[in-house]
Amino acid sequence: MARRKPTPPALFTEPAPPPGTLVFVYDRRQFTGAAEGWINHNRERPAFARGKLYRNSKGQLALRPVAGGPEVRGAVVEVAPEALAVLDFVARAGGSLRRERIAVSVNLHMLEAEAWVLGEETGWRVVRAARR
Repeated sequence: MARRKPTPPALFTEPAPPPGTLVFVYDRRQFTGAAEGWINHNRERPAFARGKLYRNSKGQLALRPVAGGPEVRGAVVEVAPEALAVLDFVARAGGSLRRERIAVSVNLHMLEAEAWVLGEETGWRVVRAARR
C-alpha cells in the first residue's frame, strides 16, 4: 500500500499578497528612513524614463518627464496601494512634487508607472544630462 504525503494544515498556507502599484524611483535617497519599509525591493527592476532631472538647494532630485528627452535611470518597484498616501507625504515634504503616471522602459518594454514629478520649477536647477 502506497503511503500518502501528509498535507500541511491550512494554517501554514498563505495566499500570495495582492499585486502592488508599480512606482518608478529615480532617486534612491527619496524614500530612505521610515519610508523604506513601504517599498518591495524584492520585485525591483532596472528601468528608465525620458525627461530632465532637477535639483533643489537641499540636494533633492526631481524628474520632469519630456518625450524624447535624455534617459533618467532608476528602478520600478512594487508598492502596496495603501502605502501610496504615506509616500506622497514623504515625497512632497521637500518640494513641489506631485504623483502622476509616466511612461517607463523596463527590459525594452514600455509600461506606465507612478512617479513623483516636478510641479513648479522655482528653486530648482537643471542637472546636466549624462551622455547617451
